[in-house]
Amino acid sequence: MVVVGFLVLCLCWSTTWQAIRYCLEGYPPLLGAALRFLLATALLLLGLVYRRRSLRLPDGRRQHLALLAAGSINGLGYACVYLAEQTLTGGTTAVICASSPLFTLLLARLFGLEPLLPQRLLGMALGLGGVSVLFADGLELGGGHFHAMVLAGVAAALLWPLYGALLKRWAQHLPPLVSTCYFLFYTALVLVVLSLVRGEPLPDLRAAPWTAHAGLFYLAVIGSVLA
Repeated sequence: MVVVGFLVLCLCWSTTWQAIRYCLEGYPPLLGAALRFLLATALLLLGLVYRRRSLRLPDGRRQHLALLAAGSINGLGYACVYLAEQTLTGGTTAVICASSPLFTLLLARLFGLEPLLPQRLLGMALGLGGVSVLFADGLELGGGHFHAMVLAGVAAALLWPLYGALLKRWAQHLPPLVSTCYFLFYTALVLVVLSLVRGEPLPDLRAAPWTAHAGLFYLAVIGSVLA
Protein backbone atom coordinates (compact mmCIF):
# COMPACT_ATOMS: atom_id res chain seq x y z
CA MET A 1 0.00 0.00 0.00
CA VAL A 2 2.90 2.36 0.68
CA VAL A 3 4.18 1.92 -2.89
CA VAL A 4 0.68 2.46 -4.30
CA GLY A 5 0.33 5.58 -2.17
CA PHE A 6 3.56 7.04 -3.51
CA LEU A 7 2.58 6.23 -7.10
CA VAL A 8 -0.79 7.96 -6.65
CA LEU A 9 0.99 10.93 -5.07
CA CYS A 10 3.40 11.18 -8.02
CA LEU A 11 0.49 11.04 -10.47
CA CYS A 12 -1.48 13.71 -8.58
CA TRP A 13 1.34 16.19 -8.08
CA SER A 14 2.91 15.71 -11.51
CA THR A 15 -0.32 16.91 -13.12
CA THR A 16 -0.88 19.91 -10.85
CA TRP A 17 1.74 22.08 -12.58
CA GLN A 18 -0.29 22.20 -15.80
CA ALA A 19 -3.53 22.56 -13.83
CA ILE A 20 -2.09 25.74 -12.27
CA ARG A 21 -1.58 27.12 -15.78
CA TYR A 22 -5.24 26.42 -16.59
CA CYS A 23 -6.37 28.04 -13.33
CA LEU A 24 -4.40 31.19 -14.16
CA GLU A 25 -6.48 31.62 -17.33
CA GLY A 26 -9.41 32.86 -15.24
CA TYR A 27 -8.16 33.61 -11.71
CA PRO A 28 -5.57 36.05 -10.35
CA PRO A 29 -2.54 34.02 -9.18
CA LEU A 30 -2.67 34.51 -5.41
CA LEU A 31 -6.46 34.55 -5.18
CA GLY A 32 -6.64 31.41 -7.30
CA ALA A 33 -4.16 29.68 -5.01
CA ALA A 34 -6.10 30.83 -1.93
CA LEU A 35 -9.39 29.50 -3.34
CA ARG A 36 -7.71 26.18 -4.06
CA PHE A 37 -6.71 25.69 -0.44
CA LEU A 38 -9.93 27.11 1.01
CA LEU A 39 -11.94 24.63 -1.05
CA ALA A 40 -9.60 21.82 -0.02
CA THR A 41 -10.00 22.79 3.64
CA ALA A 42 -13.81 22.74 3.32
CA LEU A 43 -13.69 19.26 1.78
CA LEU A 44 -11.42 18.00 4.57
CA LEU A 45 -13.79 19.45 7.18
CA LEU A 46 -16.63 17.49 5.58
CA GLY A 47 -14.45 14.39 5.83
CA LEU A 48 -13.83 15.05 9.52
CA VAL A 49 -17.55 15.51 10.17
CA TYR A 50 -18.34 12.31 8.28
CA ARG A 51 -15.76 10.35 10.29
CA ARG A 52 -16.76 12.12 13.52
CA ARG A 53 -13.23 13.32 14.18
CA SER A 54 -12.39 16.19 16.52
CA LEU A 55 -10.23 19.12 15.45
CA ARG A 56 -8.64 19.31 18.89
CA LEU A 57 -4.84 19.13 18.95
CA PRO A 58 -3.41 17.13 21.88
CA ASP A 59 -0.42 19.45 22.37
CA GLY A 60 -2.53 22.57 21.97
CA ARG A 61 -0.74 25.85 21.38
CA ARG A 62 2.63 24.40 20.35
CA GLN A 63 1.15 22.29 17.56
CA HIS A 64 -1.05 25.18 16.45
CA LEU A 65 2.02 27.41 16.14
CA ALA A 66 3.92 24.74 14.23
CA LEU A 67 1.03 24.21 11.80
CA LEU A 68 0.57 27.97 11.45
CA ALA A 69 4.27 28.39 10.65
CA ALA A 70 4.22 25.47 8.20
CA GLY A 71 1.07 26.75 6.48
CA SER A 72 2.46 30.29 6.25
CA ILE A 73 5.67 29.04 4.65
CA ASN A 74 3.69 26.84 2.26
CA GLY A 75 1.53 29.84 1.34
CA LEU A 76 4.60 31.89 0.51
CA GLY A 77 5.95 29.00 -1.55
CA TYR A 78 2.78 28.67 -3.57
CA ALA A 79 2.64 32.44 -4.03
CA CYS A 80 6.06 32.18 -5.68
CA VAL A 81 4.97 29.25 -7.86
CA TYR A 82 1.68 30.77 -9.05
CA LEU A 83 3.40 34.07 -9.87
CA ALA A 84 6.18 32.19 -11.67
CA GLU A 85 3.73 30.15 -13.76
CA GLN A 86 2.35 33.32 -15.29
CA THR A 87 5.58 33.19 -17.31
CA LEU A 88 6.85 29.61 -17.10
CA THR A 89 5.33 26.44 -18.51
CA GLY A 90 4.09 23.81 -16.09
CA GLY A 91 6.89 21.47 -17.14
CA THR A 92 9.64 24.03 -16.52
CA THR A 93 8.22 24.86 -13.09
CA ALA A 94 8.02 21.17 -12.21
CA VAL A 95 11.66 20.58 -13.12
CA ILE A 96 12.84 23.59 -11.11
CA CYS A 97 10.84 22.50 -8.09
CA ALA A 98 12.39 19.04 -8.39
CA SER A 99 15.37 20.54 -6.56
CA SER A 100 13.27 20.62 -3.39
CA PRO A 101 14.14 17.06 -2.20
CA LEU A 102 17.86 17.92 -1.93
CA PHE A 103 17.20 20.89 0.32
CA THR A 104 14.57 18.92 2.23
CA LEU A 105 17.17 16.23 2.93
CA LEU A 106 19.71 18.78 4.14
CA LEU A 107 17.18 20.50 6.37
CA ALA A 108 15.91 17.18 7.75
CA ARG A 109 19.48 16.33 8.73
CA LEU A 110 19.89 19.74 10.34
CA PHE A 111 16.74 19.12 12.40
CA GLY A 112 18.01 15.66 13.34
CA LEU A 113 15.13 13.93 11.56
CA GLU A 114 16.92 11.83 8.90
CA PRO A 115 20.45 10.49 8.25
CA LEU A 116 22.50 11.99 5.43
CA LEU A 117 23.25 8.89 3.34
CA PRO A 118 25.74 9.05 0.40
CA GLN A 119 23.37 7.41 -2.09
CA ARG A 120 20.68 9.96 -1.28
CA LEU A 121 23.11 12.83 -1.78
CA LEU A 122 24.25 11.43 -5.13
CA GLY A 123 20.71 11.14 -6.48
CA MET A 124 19.77 14.60 -5.27
CA ALA A 125 22.96 16.14 -6.72
CA LEU A 126 22.15 14.68 -10.15
CA GLY A 127 18.70 16.25 -10.02
CA LEU A 128 20.13 19.61 -8.93
CA GLY A 129 22.59 19.48 -11.82
CA GLY A 130 19.70 19.21 -14.26
CA VAL A 131 18.00 22.23 -12.68
CA SER A 132 21.25 24.20 -13.02
CA VAL A 133 21.34 23.46 -16.74
CA LEU A 134 17.75 24.64 -17.03
CA PHE A 135 18.64 27.94 -15.34
CA ALA A 136 21.55 28.41 -17.74
CA ASP A 137 19.20 27.98 -20.72
CA GLY A 138 16.69 30.34 -19.11
CA LEU A 139 19.17 33.21 -19.22
CA GLU A 140 18.80 33.23 -23.01
CA LEU A 141 15.04 33.79 -22.79
CA GLY A 142 15.15 37.20 -21.13
CA GLY A 143 15.06 38.74 -17.67
CA GLY A 144 11.35 38.18 -17.03
CA HIS A 145 11.64 34.47 -17.70
CA PHE A 146 14.71 34.16 -15.50
CA HIS A 147 13.09 36.06 -12.62
CA ALA A 148 10.12 33.71 -12.80
CA MET A 149 12.51 30.76 -12.61
CA VAL A 150 14.12 32.29 -9.53
CA LEU A 151 10.68 32.60 -7.86
CA ALA A 152 9.98 28.91 -8.43
CA GLY A 153 13.48 28.05 -7.23
CA VAL A 154 13.00 30.01 -4.00
CA ALA A 155 9.83 28.05 -3.27
CA ALA A 156 11.57 24.74 -3.90
CA ALA A 157 14.91 25.45 -2.26
CA LEU A 158 14.05 27.62 0.73
CA LEU A 159 10.37 27.48 1.64
CA TRP A 160 8.96 24.00 1.01
CA PRO A 161 11.81 22.11 2.74
CA LEU A 162 11.27 24.23 5.85
CA TYR A 163 7.55 23.51 6.11
CA GLY A 164 8.24 19.82 5.50
CA ALA A 165 10.64 19.70 8.43
CA LEU A 166 8.15 21.50 10.67
CA LEU A 167 5.37 19.07 9.81
CA LYS A 168 7.57 16.04 10.31
CA ARG A 169 8.69 17.28 13.70
CA TRP A 170 5.38 18.50 15.11
CA ALA A 171 2.54 16.92 13.14
CA GLN A 172 3.55 13.36 12.31
CA HIS A 173 1.70 11.93 15.33
CA LEU A 174 -1.53 13.78 14.54
CA PRO A 175 -4.36 12.21 12.51
CA PRO A 176 -3.59 13.11 8.88
CA LEU A 177 -7.02 14.61 8.22
CA VAL A 178 -6.70 16.91 11.23
CA SER A 179 -3.14 18.12 10.59
CA THR A 180 -3.78 18.58 6.87
CA CYS A 181 -6.97 20.53 7.55
CA TYR A 182 -5.14 23.05 9.75
CA PHE A 183 -2.15 23.15 7.43
CA LEU A 184 -4.18 23.91 4.30
CA PHE A 185 -6.34 26.45 6.12
CA TYR A 186 -3.31 28.42 7.29
CA THR A 187 -1.86 28.18 3.78
CA ALA A 188 -5.07 29.65 2.36
CA LEU A 189 -5.15 32.39 5.00
CA VAL A 190 -1.67 33.62 4.08
CA LEU A 191 -2.53 33.59 0.38
CA VAL A 192 -5.72 35.59 0.99
CA VAL A 193 -3.71 38.24 2.84
CA LEU A 194 -1.07 38.35 0.08
CA SER A 195 -3.79 38.65 -2.56
CA LEU A 196 -5.37 41.59 -0.71
CA VAL A 197 -1.99 43.30 -0.26
CA ARG A 198 -1.27 42.84 -3.97
CA GLY A 199 -4.68 44.32 -4.82
CA GLU A 200 -5.85 41.47 -7.00
CA PRO A 201 -9.34 41.89 -8.47
CA LEU A 202 -12.13 39.38 -8.03
CA PRO A 203 -12.36 37.07 -11.05
CA ASP A 204 -15.21 37.36 -13.53
CA LEU A 205 -16.50 33.81 -13.18
CA ARG A 206 -18.76 34.02 -16.23
CA ALA A 207 -15.99 35.31 -18.49
CA ALA A 208 -13.41 32.79 -17.30
CA PRO A 209 -13.02 29.69 -19.51
CA TRP A 210 -14.30 26.39 -18.15
CA THR A 211 -10.72 25.09 -18.10
CA ALA A 212 -9.88 27.65 -15.39
CA HIS A 213 -12.70 26.40 -13.15
CA ALA A 214 -11.79 22.78 -13.89
CA GLY A 215 -8.17 23.53 -13.04
CA LEU A 216 -9.17 25.08 -9.72
CA PHE A 217 -11.33 22.11 -8.70
CA TYR A 218 -8.71 19.64 -9.86
CA LEU A 219 -6.04 21.38 -7.78
CA ALA A 220 -8.29 21.43 -4.71
CA VAL A 221 -9.64 17.88 -4.93
CA ILE A 222 -6.78 15.94 -6.52
CA GLY A 223 -3.72 18.08 -5.88
CA SER A 224 -4.53 18.98 -2.27
CA VAL A 225 -7.14 16.68 -0.67
CA LEU A 226 -6.35 13.35 -2.34
CA ALA A 227 -2.59 13.91 -2.47
